[in-house]
Amino acid sequence: MIIKQFFHKLCKNKKLLILSVISIFLIFSICFTLLFFHLVPEAKYRVKTFFGGIFVSAKLKPCKGVETAEFTLEALTNDERVAFNQALMLVNGDNPLEEGFEANVGEYKDSTVYMNECLFDAYASLSAAISEKFDTKLYIKSSYRTKEEQQEEYEESPTIAAKVGCSEHQTGLALDVYVPYHAGYAFIESDAGQYTASDGWRYGFIIRYQYYNTDETNMAYEPWHIRYVGFPHAEIITKGQLSLEKYIESMKIGELYEYKDYIITRQKAGEKLVLPKDFESAAISPDNCGNYIITLRCSGK
Repeated sequence: MIIKQFFHKLCKNKKLLILSVISIFLIFSICFTLLFFHLVPEAKYRVKTFFGGIFVSAKLKPCKGVETAEFTLEALTNDERVAFNQALMLVNGDNPLEEGFEANVGEYKDSTVYMNECLFDAYASLSAAISEKFDTKLYIKSSYRTKEEQQEEYEESPTIAAKVGCSEHQTGLALDVYVPYHAGYAFIESDAGQYTASDGWRYGFIIRYQYYNTDETNMAYEPWHIRYVGFPHAEIITKGQLSLEKYIESMKIGELYEYKDYIITRQKAGEKLVLPKDFESAAISPDNCGNYIITLRCSGK
């Protein structure tokens, strides 16, 4: 009787009726959203990625007014300010590794895990952050592979694994990671996996094969496959939702670009490179396309 009277009163009061309908809709929507995120944890990451692509901007800008000079490779090799690494090598079906390529790999902390030496500190920082934030340990399922190991991988899984020479694992720059109970695709369903995907750039890592650029990478989505590219490249690629292919392609040969405190340039591999005359530090990496990508910090930047 009381319920009947309430609905009778509600129907007479249009304003109250509208407010009631809106309230019920909002409550239902919130409950549905919470249930959906619980049943489909990856949805949280995809929603965050969607809005990040709208509101977050990270782009290289042309750098002007910088005095440049020519530097020989020999001079740069002997310059204490300069470090050479392989962090920005593009490896895929169109850009296979050269015959005789040797990765700068070493054993990580007496773990029997081998990876490119340029990511030792970065992985240690990411692993420590995962342990601190989520009280779990980040494990490595696969890291550096020799030619022979990659051939075995390809023969076992030809529809997933890359051919010899076309796999980033041969550079030691790629790691397949997981946390307990969340390996493979399930990695992105964990809080640690979502943090790695959205904030791994803070440590120099990207998710190499994202769900939103499979047409550019020609690879299926692999949320467990992280790739070291270093700073500030990881931030630009992640926030700009770029593939490594598209990012490297965006740099015109010989042009100088700036991003925050960095100047970046991509130049033909040769005896001489044109760089800012005064710089504090520089990292030089081949891009596996016949060029070098040089990342500099300069005075006044």
